[in-house]
Amino acid sequence: MEQDKRDRIVSCKHSAGRTGVEQAADLSPCFKIVNRQQQIATLVNESTVSKTNLVKMFAVAHDKYGLTLKPTKKDAVVDCLACAPQTATKAFTQHNIQKGFLANGKIDKVSKSVPDLKVMIGGTLGREMQKTEWDLCQRTIVPLCQMRCSCLCRGWNKCTESLGMLLPIPG
Repeated sequence: MEQDKRDRIVSCKHSAGRTGVEQAADLSPCFKIVNRQQQIATLVNESTVSKTNLVKMFAVAHDKYGLTLKPTKKDAVVDCLACAPQTATKAFTQHNIQKGFLANGKIDKVSKSVPDLKVMIGGTLGREMQKTEWDLCQRTIVPLCQMRCSCLCRGWNKCTESLGMLLPIPG
């Protein structure tokens, strides 16, 4: 934080209008897959420990708090919750989660560990970066990041190599 102040770097939140196209969770297919899976996954004619426990919990909620649901609605909620681990396992894979972070540039396609400035800035621009813009980034942003990260990174050249920029660590 103190270093950011000295370098005049201001951290800020995403604009509400941009979060849907910049946030990793919004760009990942995970939630769409969960939604699709919930429509087809069912344990209706099966007896499981989770279903038994959920039915007991609904009985307690009814007796203690007066929760009243139609039997069909209660059965649907129990079925949905009992299937949640199955649907989550299919949706939240490493590959599906990484897709969102790759799409917004938080990780690069090669090492999947360092930011991809071209994708990040291009996503913020909402268009492909022009060569002059990319050159400007390499002359200004990259050296700043390089100075800040050289002590944290395993090797700056290794990081920048995956971004297509092999630059020397500052003196």
